[in-house]
Amino acid sequence: MSDDFRVAAHKTYEPAAKTALAAGIVGLLLVWPFGLLLGPLALWSGISAQRRIQASGGKLAGSGLAMAGAVMGAVVCALSAALLLAEFIALLLAGSLIPAP
Repeated sequence: MSDDFRVAAHKTYEPAAKTALAAGIVGLLLVWPFGLLLGPLALWSGISAQRRIQASGGKLAGSGLAMAGAVMGAVVCALSAALLLAEFIALLLAGSLIPAP
């Protein structure tokens, strides 16, 4: 077993990093309507976890999880904003919302 693996095994993961990753994955799967809540949650959790990990001086792990969650949260926020814009344009042009299939 290498020394790097032993050191990484003793670090604790930042819980917000796991939250960001989970919210980002579920937000991508359920973009509408849950992405409106899960996207910002993943983005905020990922950024705050990244800050705590950097401030811990190497005691906390999960930087990759936090970054992945923040990126997925940003993607979900963008997709949700695009869907809201499409609904608004449909409401202005057609007088009704986009019908569900």
